Amino acid sequence: MVESTMTLRDLLERLRERDLVEPDQVGDVEEFLVAREAKGTLPLAIRFLQGVGAWIAAYCFIAFLLMMKWIASFEGAGFLSWGVVFLLVGELLRRSSEGIFRRQFSLALVVAGHSLFLLGVGEIADALFPVVLAATLLAALLHFVYPDPTHRFGSAVGVIFLWVTWLAVKDHHLFLHAVVLVQMIGLLLLFTGRRVSADLLPLSYALAGGLAGTLVLVTMYDMDIQTPAWPSTALLSAGLLWSIVRAARDRNLRGGEPFWIAIIAALALAGVSNPGILVALLLLVLGHWMDDRILRAMGITSLAFFLVVFYYDLQMDYLSKSLVLAGSGAVLLVLRAFLLRRGWAS
Repeated sequence: MVESTMTLRDLLERLRERDLVEPDQVGDVEEFLVAREAKGTLPLAIRFLQGVGAWIAAYCFIAFLLMMKWIASFEGAGFLSWGVVFLLVGELLRRSSEGIFRRQFSLALVVAGHSLFLLGVGEIADALFPVVLAATLLAALLHFVYPDPTHRFGSAVGVIFLWVTWLAVKDHHLFLHAVVLVQMIGLLLLFTGRRVSADLLPLSYALAGGLAGTLVLVTMYDMDIQTPAWPSTALLSAGLLWSIVRAARDRNLRGGEPFWIAIIAALALAGVSNPGILVALLLLVLGHWMDDRILRAMGITSLAFFLVVFYYDLQMDYLSKSLVLAGSGAVLLVLRAFLLRRGWAS
């Protein structure tokens, strides 16, 4: 007896015959897999290490040039010129090379050029806002010209942090809530759409990291923010509730006991927690809904960080804080037992 091997095309055809997928969805899946195979996508860990290595190499290269005093005498125009040269050489190297190490060298040159260009803008303008604007425009341009995922992610995160820093330094604190809103809407639109394209995936993760990073930046540094937290709390609570409703609808869980408990818990957290915890829960809901390990990892890391921040922000003595921790642990144990009893956890 000869066993036939089922191909992915056969599996998709059987699903279509049983009306489990639409015909146009089969075509989309095949197109995505063909494009992915043609690109020869590396494992995520290798791409991450490749990107980190290139960024480190770029800044070490700039430090070397400064120590050797080859660019120490440059003024703004010199930094701009060499930034453009490095960008062009990096792009030409990317177009003419296929190996992983050559692509990494290309990325290092582009990152160095990107940084030198912004340094030149800062030297000429002697102000932060022109640098923020130049970083935004350059990141948008290189998104189309230099399609490297790690560069797209890093430049997008850098732009977000520059805008947050400028708004905080210039006392435009109310607009920080607008930054949170824009990032949250972009995150929800990109991840809850039909499918995130490969070109927009780095931007999607940058918005996720930037949303949490915005609150980390405001929390970690003494920026003397003169605006209440409740607008961001309200916005993030609305985004969390919307995500729970959409996820429950897609999983056919809308209207059941788990759904209403999740809604009540989200509303309760909106009244007692800080915006960072809501961001972490939003990333966790999206990560489980989309079955995305990266989003889940971001959510878990953010939740651990902001729980520590929440603990230290409590206006209590250490004995009271210890009792709060013990009580919280007891509540979580009871909740775990309840979930097991209802069959909602394994």
